[in-house]
Amino acid sequence: MESEGDEDTHQPPKWSRPTKQAQFSSTSVKDSFLTIPVLPEELITEILLRLPVEPLSKFRQDFQRTFVLRHKTATSYRELEARKSRVRDLEKVYMDMAMQKELQKSGRKCKLREEELVNPTTKPVYKWRQERKR
Repeated sequence: MESEGDEDTHQPPKWSRPTKQAQFSSTSVKDSFLTIPVLPEELITEILLRLPVEPLSKFRQDFQRTFVLRHKTATSYRELEARKSRVRDLEKVYMDMAMQKELQKSGRKCKLREEELVNPTTKPVYKWRQERKR
């Protein structure tokens, strides 16, 4: 003695999206171009509680890796700059030593006049007479 209306109730329900919208009181902050909704604290807390923990920990690990990479990059640039400055200093020392070696050789040396200097320095610059090739 079942009626036709009862037969419809025994079928599994069809899945559909709820048409009712949640009733949250929210306000919005209006900028010149954007409208940003300001959500209530209860909704924000609910959203944060539903977030899985794994992506947040991965984000933290990625942030730490990025920090370490930036630190290593800055350190390597500092080391590179220190090496370059040492090379410049060694080149100056080498040039001074080469000049002293040339000055110790026998032969007549004459100083350049001030107008012949391209880059005047505190140390005198010497020129040698060209020797004839044999």
